[in-house]
Amino acid sequence: MKLKGRIKVRAVLTTKTGLHIGGTKDTYEIGALDNPIIKIVRGDSPNRQEPYIPGSSLKGKIRSLIEESDKDGNFCTCGTCLICKMFGSGPEAKEAQKPRLKVRDAFLSDSNDEKLRQVDFVEIKTENRIDRKTGKAEHPREMERVLPGTKFDLEFIISLYDDDNAGEYLVLLMKGLKLLSHDYLGGCGTRGYGKIEISNIEISTLKASDYEGDAAFKLYKTYKEIGEIKADDIKNCVV
Repeated sequence: MKLKGRIKVRAVLTTKTGLHIGGTKDTYEIGALDNPIIKIVRGDSPNRQEPYIPGSSLKGKIRSLIEESDKDGNFCTCGTCLICKMFGSGPEAKEAQKPRLKVRDAFLSDSNDEKLRQVDFVEIKTENRIDRKTGKAEHPREMERVLPGTKFDLEFIISLYDDDNAGEYLVLLMKGLKLLSHDYLGGCGTRGYGKIEISNIEISTLKASDYEGDAAFKLYKTYKEIGEIKADDIKNCVV
C-alpha cells in the first residue's frame, strides 16, 4: 500500500450535559470517590490533572454508531467494506485492513471559560437506586463528571492509499460525527450524561509528495456547525 495523501479534520467538542468517561482509582481509601473520570497530568505541576477524551473512546463510539446505522448494529468483520477500511478489521476478518482513520486524544481547549478552570472542569453528582416496591432511595454513589460547557479540541487524520476515494472516507467520518452529536459519549447516556455538540470544523488536505517540501496541510473547507455539512459538498474532495 502506497500513501497518496492525508485529510486532517479539526473541530471543537462542547459538553452539553455532564460527561463521564471512567478512569481508575489511585487509592481505595474510606470515603474515596466511587466513580472517577479519566484524567491526565499536563503542565508543570504533577499534582494537577485535567480531564480528557481518549481517542479510543471517540473512535469506538463513532464506529459503533455507523455500524448501527449501516450494518444493523453488528460489528463488521468482512474486511472489505468502507467501514473496515476506515476503522480497521479484527483478526477474524476475511481480509485484513490497515485502518485509515487515526483519532487523537482530545484535550481541553484554550477557549474554555475561566469559571470552569477555577473548578478544574469537574463536578461530583450523587445518585441513588430507587427500590420500586418501597420507593426509598438506597445504595448512594458518587459520579465524577466533566461539567457542561467544557470544550475539547478534536483532531482526526485519514490516511489515503492507492485507489482510496478521499470523498468517501470524509463523508463517512462526517456521518459518524453527526450520529455522535445526536447520541451520547461516555457512560450513563440513558440517564442524561454525555450529550455533546461539535462545531468549528476545519478540513485540510495534504499530498504525499508534499512531505518532500514543507508538509503543510492546505485548508479545504470550514463549517461552523456539524449539521451544516452536506455529503454533496465534500464527496468530491481530492487529495
